[in-house]
Amino acid sequence: MIELSILDLLRLVLTFFLVVIGTLLTIAMLRVLRILKVGVELADYYDEVKKVIVYYAMVPYVIKDKIFESLSRDKKNTEEKDPIL
Repeated sequence: MIELSILDLLRLVLTFFLVVIGTLLTIAMLRVLRILKVGVELADYYDEVKKVIVYYAMVPYVIKDKIFESLSRDKKNTEEKDPIL
């Protein structure tokens, strides 16, 4: 029969305890990461939607700038053609 001292038994119990706790912590962390992954995906989707909304919100300003550019270009062209005005 194998004789074990108290220290050997304590070391075996501690090793078993650490293995069980480590396994449970690993499983818990994997579940937490799975939950957080969904949150990160939602945040990325929100960021993409926000960029699209900002892009389309700028369309009226771009149109306004194009109109003023064409008007100022037309005004310069008419001044060059008719120096009296």
